Amino acid sequence: PSLTNFLLVNTRVLGLESSWLAKELEGLGIKVRDCSTWKGLGEGYLRISVGKREENEELLEALRLLISRVSSP
Repeated sequence: PSLTNFLLVNTRVLGLESSWLAKELEGLGIKVRDCSTWKGLGEGYLRISVGKREENEELLEALRLLISRVSSP
């Protein structure tokens, strides 16, 4: 079992900058922590708190939407 209640996500594997993704998620009402200023991490990492099932599903749907926007020609 984990001792944390957050995920550290590398956004660069999707070709996305963490600052952009954090801003877009915030625009959809979802707050995440951009780690671009954190020593040792930098641009490309988000800290996402684990929430209730409904909140996690909302986050996943928002991520799908944003990823589809940047992946579509």
